[in-house]
Amino acid sequence: CLRDWLKSWNKSAKPGGKPWDYNASRHNRARDAAAAVLRLQAIARTGDIFAAGRVQTECGIASASKKGTGNAGRADICYREGNKMFVWEVKSSGGASTGKGELSGYIADMKKDPAFKGLDIARGFDLEIPAAGFVGETNERVIARSHPTD
Repeated sequence: CLRDWLKSWNKSAKPGGKPWDYNASRHNRARDAAAAVLRLQAIARTGDIFAAGRVQTECGIASASKKGTGNAGRADICYREGNKMFVWEVKSSGGASTGKGELSGYIADMKKDPAFKGLDIARGFDLEIPAAGFVGETNERVIARSHPTD
């Protein structure tokens, strides 16, 4: 039964929670874990401890809504290093194939956004190690790693 499948899929601790609440929690923990590893990599790349503060999550981009409404959109992670802005999109392993296209769209939109004028916008570099996170609502771990084809 679809309802039973949805109940088992939705392991949200909230009564009446929706499957997308559960998925958002998993996504956000994976994003946060990846950002933590990228902060360490930023320090290692530059030798500057303050580089960690330039790794941001939920990076606002004018007119980049996935729904095509013209509203602002958000890339999952971005990091500015000198004149370069690196951008990452976090997807589940089942949705990884859509990430490359969304990332390309975000990069194109950032290049048109006056907030990023003068920056060289590029796909983010690979995570050097897998990033592990914990989803408290479901008592499970998530692992973020670079997708081999992106």
